[in-house]
Amino acid sequence: MTQISTKRSFSLPKNLCEQIESKLSKYNLSFSNSKKIADAILFMSDFYIENPLATTPWNERLTWIAQLSYYFPLNYLRNKAVIEEMKKFWNVREFSQIIDYGSGLGTSSWGFIDDFDPEKIYQFEKEPKLKNYWENTPFKWLNDEKALLAKIDRTSLGVFSYSLTEKEIGKTLSLLEKFNYLMIVEPSTQEDSRKLLEIRKKLIEKGYSIVAPCTHQLSCSLLEQSKRDWCHDRIHFEKPEWFSKIENHLPMRNDTLTFSYLLAYKTEERSRVLKKTIEIAGLARMTGDLQKEKGKTRQLICFNSERNFLTWIHKEITPPDLKRGSLIKTPKNLKTVSNELRVQNNEDIIPVTELESSQPK
Repeated sequence: MTQISTKRSFSLPKNLCEQIESKLSKYNLSFSNSKKIADAILFMSDFYIENPLATTPWNERLTWIAQLSYYFPLNYLRNKAVIEEMKKFWNVREFSQIIDYGSGLGTSSWGFIDDFDPEKIYQFEKEPKLKNYWENTPFKWLNDEKALLAKIDRTSLGVFSYSLTEKEIGKTLSLLEKFNYLMIVEPSTQEDSRKLLEIRKKLIEKGYSIVAPCTHQLSCSLLEQSKRDWCHDRIHFEKPEWFSKIENHLPMRNDTLTFSYLLAYKTEERSRVLKKTIEIAGLARMTGDLQKEKGKTRQLICFNSERNFLTWIHKEITPPDLKRGSLIKTPKNLKTVSNELRVQNNEDIIPVTELESSQPK
């Protein structure tokens, strides 16, 4: 039988790498200075570990080097993965504007360049050193809260990428509610991911529909039935040579990148932005990695409020290669044993890459 593969790999575009190296030249560095760049990354990593809630020290030269060559490209890829998922459900070009809240170096803004008019991307950032950082992009700059609120309209997309970590949930919700459409990307840590699950719960209570990663609007089993579990996604990173050389001097590797995210919209919305009637009923998301156990392989799957594992018994069937984050049609003909949904035939496992178009009524 043909092996099912849903590998989700992402790479850095050539023009973005060129922009990064051009900025590094201001510090008398190029990608060939891999050891010096790695030293800056270790400085930044140690700072975050020792000061998890502190503001990024933009007055430090090493901060700029580390952010440019490491944190910016990695977070760009995380955002790009979420944007690709978004395009299954929304007409991205139909947003009136995109507001990148707490934009930093603009990882989210850069992620939208191929799919949206960059002149309609607004970066909200209070750090003056980051103002109009990329000379060759027409992103607009906002640093005044009143100006931001005045800019938001019915079809604005609010993008919050690694910008909610320090906020209390109450303050977060009062900000999120200003937007009809939301894209939220957060770290994949247990604390941040569970906080995002709490935000999901509150958004649903306030009349939002979750588009992804969830395929339902029910309670989250990882939040309600566990005090430890958390939901996060994973993609594969196809590294350029210069990045691999930097990693040779680091104790950490980034063969895969993890993150947690939400896509949500106010349920009452009916506009051209909704590319498809959100027919997520009947779909399921693989929310775990394959776990090989004695005699069987299991993988966490989400399509309702229960904590279920898609399961393959080795003597009966070989498990396919389903990656964490993959979207599939909810399998039929499963044998239920406790929290295991045992697959009888891999032909019942149908990956979904595109959703059928149908304009909302």
